[in-house]
Amino acid sequence: MKERINRLARGIIDGERPEMAWQPEAVSETIRFDAVTKREILISSTNRLNVKGFVYSSNPRVRIPAGNNSFGGVRNRIAYEVDASYLAPGETIEGSFSLVTNCGEKEIPFLFTVGSGAPGEKLAGLETAEDFLHVAERDQETALRLLDYQGFTSAPFMQDLHVRALYDGLRGYGSRQNFMEEFLISLGVKRPVRLMMDDREIRYENLAEHQQDELLIRSDSWGYIRVDAEADADFIYLPRKSFTQTDFDEGCLHIPFVILSERLHAGKNTGCIRIRSRHLRTVVPVSVSMNAGGDRKALTWQKEFARYMDLRRKTVSKEDITQDLGELRRAAERVRILGEGLEEAQLPNALIEQDIQVLDGTRPLQELVDSMLHAGFSGGRTGEAGSYYLHLLEIARDIRPEDDPEPGLAVLEQLFTRGCRSPFLYEMALALLKRDPSRLDNPGDFEIQTMYYAVRKAEFGRELAVRCAIGAGSIRRYHNLALRLLMALYRIFPEKEILTAICAVMIRQDRRGGRWFEWYERGINKDVSLTRLYEYYLASLPGDYGRLLPEKVLIYFAYTQDMDVTSRENLYWNIVTYAKPNSQTYRDFVPSMERFALEQLFQGKIDSRLAAIYRKMIAEDLIDAKLARVLPPILRAARIRCRDQEMRYVVVVHEELMVEDAYPLENGYAFVPVFSDRDVILMQDSYGNRYTSVRYEQEPAMEDVDELVERCFLVNPDQPLLLVNACHQAAQKEMPDGEDCELLIKADRAVKLHPLFRDRMIGAVLRYYRKVQEKTEIPEEGLQYLLQMDKRMISQKQRSEVCGILIDNEYFSEAWDMVRTYTLTDLPADRLAALVGRLILDSLFAEDPMILHFAMRILDEGKADTVLLDYLCEHFNGTTEQMYGVLVRGLREHVETYDLEERLVAQMLFTGNTARMDAVFEMYAQSAKTSENVVRAYFTVRSAEYFFRNAACGDRVFAYLEGMVDASSEKDKVPDIYLIALTKYYSTLSDLTPKQREVCQSVVNSMIDSGMVFSYFKDLARFVIIPGDILDKEIVEYHGSRDRFPYLRVRILPEEENYHYEEMRQVYQGVYVREKVLFEGEIMEYQIEEETEEGRVVTAEGSISCREVKTRAPGNRFASLNEMSLALDMKNESDLQQKMTEYLKKDAAVEQLFTLQ
Repeated sequence: MKERINRLARGIIDGERPEMAWQPEAVSETIRFDAVTKREILISSTNRLNVKGFVYSSNPRVRIPAGNNSFGGVRNRIAYEVDASYLAPGETIEGSFSLVTNCGEKEIPFLFTVGSGAPGEKLAGLETAEDFLHVAERDQETALRLLDYQGFTSAPFMQDLHVRALYDGLRGYGSRQNFMEEFLISLGVKRPVRLMMDDREIRYENLAEHQQDELLIRSDSWGYIRVDAEADADFIYLPRKSFTQTDFDEGCLHIPFVILSERLHAGKNTGCIRIRSRHLRTVVPVSVSMNAGGDRKALTWQKEFARYMDLRRKTVSKEDITQDLGELRRAAERVRILGEGLEEAQLPNALIEQDIQVLDGTRPLQELVDSMLHAGFSGGRTGEAGSYYLHLLEIARDIRPEDDPEPGLAVLEQLFTRGCRSPFLYEMALALLKRDPSRLDNPGDFEIQTMYYAVRKAEFGRELAVRCAIGAGSIRRYHNLALRLLMALYRIFPEKEILTAICAVMIRQDRRGGRWFEWYERGINKDVSLTRLYEYYLASLPGDYGRLLPEKVLIYFAYTQDMDVTSRENLYWNIVTYAKPNSQTYRDFVPSMERFALEQLFQGKIDSRLAAIYRKMIAEDLIDAKLARVLPPILRAARIRCRDQEMRYVVVVHEELMVEDAYPLENGYAFVPVFSDRDVILMQDSYGNRYTSVRYEQEPAMEDVDELVERCFLVNPDQPLLLVNACHQAAQKEMPDGEDCELLIKADRAVKLHPLFRDRMIGAVLRYYRKVQEKTEIPEEGLQYLLQMDKRMISQKQRSEVCGILIDNEYFSEAWDMVRTYTLTDLPADRLAALVGRLILDSLFAEDPMILHFAMRILDEGKADTVLLDYLCEHFNGTTEQMYGVLVRGLREHVETYDLEERLVAQMLFTGNTARMDAVFEMYAQSAKTSENVVRAYFTVRSAEYFFRNAACGDRVFAYLEGMVDASSEKDKVPDIYLIALTKYYSTLSDLTPKQREVCQSVVNSMIDSGMVFSYFKDLARFVIIPGDILDKEIVEYHGSRDRFPYLRVRILPEEENYHYEEMRQVYQGVYVREKVLFEGEIMEYQIEEETEEGRVVTAEGSISCREVKTRAPGNRFASLNEMSLALDMKNESDLQQKMTEYLKKDAAVEQLFTLQ
């Protein structure tokens, strides 16, 4: 700007101004929230002349880095920053860039929308949950990416607290697809997927090769699906076992499977395919029958063979089998007949025949044993009847019933230890034990197994049973079969000794729970005397025990102090449930029940029985500060039952808090604290997936506890969840009161609140403070809360409200820190005026860009006082219109304008925006101090506008020019434009004063000497002497470009019909003239052309004719000739004679006075 002013002051006028282009012409963009975005404006020259100037932003969030708002050159890049810090997605930053340049002033509007950066979709468009559903329906991958994006919570429909709680509880756990599915279901915009399939049995028969088949599952809607398939038989092969929604085609899923024929056995092969999904659990039976006809015959033979072996087993322990021999022969015959034609029956039938011969005494036993060993029977645990029979033969060979039992038992035990579990072995052992039961006094595995076999398959007496029970009851190590044996013995022989043994073993093995209760109860009813029998009885008390405990049990425990927690819980629950409160039994136990209840409460324990105890034992007067800290979650506990066996946890998400609680499901039950119906309950499986669609049952653990809860809050108002509930009610009020406000402030300081809920709370506090300010002052405690508040965690609107309250209470420094940090642009003008005015005074009018911005905004809204006007006049620079407005308002209010007039005039000169320049210059000229360069530049511009554009100028301009020219002794040193403008001005006047004629003559002489001749010179001939060679000619004057020379085409009518080119000469910057002698009656038509990219084009055209002018100079030859020609045409002979005489006299005088060499 300074350079241009200096050039203008020297009278230098740029013949051509730069032509400016800029990109973008308007800025409309979405920027990332909570970030600073850097961008550029490109300003270039289209005619290769340097573009110079300044750029200003109308919005403080759109900043041009300090010191970089000026530019100059053919191509200029102006960097700027858009600060979206602390703005929410969807908010806008609007304004414009003002370009103040040597090409003029331009405005580039901008509109930045704060976006989330989310892919594919603008979050601002997700007004409702249905909008998000439509996104998921069109493109699930985009919807998943939106859900994962951290800015998703800024979507409009996510501003609901309940929706946010659902989102927070589901996000980040398990499968992303499941997350989206459950979220949409919980919003109520999508129904759960339903799967359907036919689970009837699939049957095949006599397969000779692999059989391929498939299961069909149908879904009734789209959504996330996972299906797992599993086969439980080795002949069923599943090529693939896991499927998702991507495997469904038009709502159908095909699960292929293959029946492997090589793995099928004769007869019926059974198996199943298990289908497991969140939406479907079923089992599809699969059966394959192979050679069904042959199988029936073989099965009949096998049954008869087994019948024979069972008959033979029963003869093992008998000394005389004569009576049984006939039945054995008949059974053997049936086996032989049925086995005819069966390959598998040939060897067993032959062995049975030999066995009968052994029994008849016609064949030695050893031959049969050798034959079986030779045939391949091993004697191991194959489960085949032949192998069991071999055991029989081995035993019969080595042991005889009439011998001493002990050696025989030793042999049998040795076989047992080797792995033999033959029923023939157990039959022989039982026979020996009946003869000598001493081994049962300290039984081992062999004796226990034998007796367990006897219970199921054989006969024995009471004495043997009791002796076995006493021995088994003394076993110290864990032996599950021993306990089963004792229970089986008791069912046959219900003797007290056996029951005592059962209870002893159960106590020794720490058997607790409802399944064992009946045995402990029988023991007590039978007066069994065992240590800790009563304790185990109580610990195993079932949930459906619907009566008061027996009196002897209650008496026992009334004097017992060392009970475990479970026993005491069961005992006290039974008493508070079934005993009458006014009974002596109830009163006796009250002290111990109260102690137990408090003990469990402080440990935070809760279940159905404890809940019953708490409800009866905890009274309002018992609640102190210590108990009130732990009691509320217990009082608000809910019993959750989930029948879905895949679920492992119940998760409770509190809408108002940033925490959640997870509780394990035990046998499908969990007790969880639910403080309000706003709490969100989710189910979680072992994979971490969470669900809102899993069904569950909920009921309060305790009824009628509201008074106890209120007592807890009264005693301990700091309990977080009770405090939050109270805050919820306070925040819901249209106008909270003082107590509500104190409560909200307390919660904000003490509890980690959810941002959305905190936003509501703070909104309620601010509503209350606005109401208070209307009548009185906000208490200091409230102001300190606002000062200490973390302003980052509230909305921009609330920041402005807080800032306004601080301004009203004269916390100006703190308020300004907020304005600077958070760029608060929506403060009311009156509050802003108070703040900015104080800042200006405190800073002693030091320049600050942000203060200037807000001061200008206050001025635009008509709220500026003299302090702000003084500050703006001293420091503000902007567009010409803005600066002019500041100047006018400053003068009206009579404030110091400093150098504003000079800055404004200089900017008008620089930009060419001179519409109000005369008025501003008048004010500037009247100031105490002016710059000569600025003054001269002003007159240069005005002179140029007058000459080139015929712009009207005040008399002051020409008076200044006249005085400058008159004062200059060397006219050639005066800027040419001054001389041109002044002489042109003189040519328009009706008359000149003698002084003006003198000045004009000297200027014209200087201009002519410099070769400057203009068309208006002939009008000056009235006042000054113009040489005849100028007056004799007509002048064509053209204002063009100094860089493009014009081409003049002329023709003189009526003699010439065609145009011809003649040369023009440049007499000033871009001003060209052509002088031409024309006689009376001649007309010169002309066209002026310039060279362009398209070729030569006509830029001006017209015509001129001979013009007689009044002049103070003697007539010239061409004038005399024109006068004679005119008299001749008029046939005025006397006038013609007179003109001819004058011409001859003048011609003679010239020859006499001026001799040509």
